[in-house]
Amino acid sequence: MSATSPDASRLESLLESAQLLNSSLELDSLLGHLLRTVMGRLVVGRGFIAVEDEGVMRLAQVRGLKGFKSGDVFDEAAMRGAGIHLIYPIGDAEHATGLLGVSSPPGGSVAADEENSLRALLGLAASSIANAQAHTETRRINRELDEKVQELRALLDLVRGLNSTLEPEEVARLLVLTLAGRWGVGKHALS
Repeated sequence: MSATSPDASRLESLLESAQLLNSSLELDSLLGHLLRTVMGRLVVGRGFIAVEDEGVMRLAQVRGLKGFKSGDVFDEAAMRGAGIHLIYPIGDAEHATGLLGVSSPPGGSVAADEENSLRALLGLAASSIANAQAHTETRRINRELDEKVQELRALLDLVRGLNSTLEPEEVARLLVLTLAGRWGVGKHALS
């Protein structure tokens, strides 16, 4: 089999796409690349990707579809009414990580070998999406943990200050400064 055979070309394309999908842990970037790749391979002008968010499929990427935007709840009937005729699960069909939909390609259908390649790409994309979602969640938890550590350090400093003096005026001053500082930080974070 030569390096330019259709099968070898599809495998090379799949490998390149997999490498690009795994090169970023930013979910929006990953999904944008996935949608552009599929739309380019099928030569279509409309498409979307929806991902599961708190038990609901929400649009995460939208191209060429007026009236739809990222964050909208996925509505299959509305998408089909907008010309999206091909909808594929990303990952396992029973527990899909997301959905990818595109308009029909020129000629109206996708060749069997191209569809197999597309399904393989979507299978690979499922793990990349799960990695990106886990990375986002880890960053959120780390921010919350950092805030808790800062609060505990402030509390420890307050206790040390209170232990260093027994004068009521000094205790009241430390308490007022601590509360004022906490209120100022909270007010600044809200504005």
